[in-house]
Amino acid sequence: TNAGATWSASNTGLPGGAAALSGLSKDGTVFFVSLDKQGIYHSVDNGANWSLWGNTATRSETAFPRGVSRDSSAPGKYYLATLEGVYKTLDDGLTWTTSKMGNGRVAAVIHDISNQSIAYLATATVVKISDIYASSQDATLIDSGITGTTNDGVTAQDPANANVLYATTNNRGIFKSVNGGASWSAINAGLPSLVGQSS
Repeated sequence: TNAGATWSASNTGLPGGAAALSGLSKDGTVFFVSLDKQGIYHSVDNGANWSLWGNTATRSETAFPRGVSRDSSAPGKYYLATLEGVYKTLDDGLTWTTSKMGNGRVAAVIHDISNQSIAYLATATVVKISDIYASSQDATLIDSGITGTTNDGVTAQDPANANVLYATTNNRGIFKSVNGGASWSAINAGLPSLVGQSS
């Protein structure tokens, strides 16, 4: 609560014992945390309390979640990045179906802040889906300048500027694009190491 000066545990409602944390997402004032084989938990009070979201703990599709992205075109509509592709729910996490986006390992999915029909995926590299509602989707690699793989990374977009994107890589650090993914530059000054996973 003080820009990182001090930290305190925020685990009330999360399952006890060791858990593989596989992603943290935010949708407005709602936070989502993904736990491998234990479901997705959400908090509506800035992490003071967590509760299981939908049927994510009992569904095989959501066993290895990586990140949640809300599609504001309809209430309760979300997309979920998993190790087996992207799934979507139309009922706030109760039921899940496959989406046409991303087959295989998808580490992150986000919707463009200025156009909900555009999505960005972190797979082995960063991919842009021009229209997620189209019957056949146009997927474009947008990784010019990224020197590492993003298959364990995340993508993020500046909430104030749709042209500014970020991507983390497995062993090459963090990259930034200021032109909607047309080109990327490393932004690693001050980081102690570029080794390790990035999700």
